[in-house]
Amino acid sequence: MTEDVEANIISCMYGNPELFFEYSELNASDFQNGVWQLFFAIGQKMVAKGMKKLGNMDVDVFVKNNTSEKVQVRYDKYGGYINIENVEGIANEENLPVYIDTLKKWSAFNKLKVMFDKDMADTDKISHLSLNQLYDTYTARINDLF
Repeated sequence: MTEDVEANIISCMYGNPELFFEYSELNASDFQNGVWQLFFAIGQKMVAKGMKKLGNMDVDVFVKNNTSEKVQVRYDKYGGYINIENVEGIANEENLPVYIDTLKKWSAFNKLKVMFDKDMADTDKISHLSLNQLYDTYTARINDLF
């Protein structure tokens, strides 16, 4: 649902790594697509270590020398840096705030969905709550998401 938006965000951030600092509230868990989630996490770690450019060789060497074997396997499975080359320059950085808002909206929606699906499976817990307790419980949990 958000794959294009996520690709646009990665395109902008790899083109201008300073954006990882500007949007430091983002987490890899905000991304739903495994490819873009992985590349966000890699880019974020590289920038945190002081990298100013995230080129092909830089990313390849970083993944090889600074990540777990599991991350390396996922990186290779997803095709490596070619993913970045495929989205390079496709997004307009001026639209990044719109892409970020869209990502956050769908991330919150997915977290709500997981929360409600889990709770609906535990109807015994819910059945013992009064209407006010139910309201208070969900109000607090929703507030934690935002």
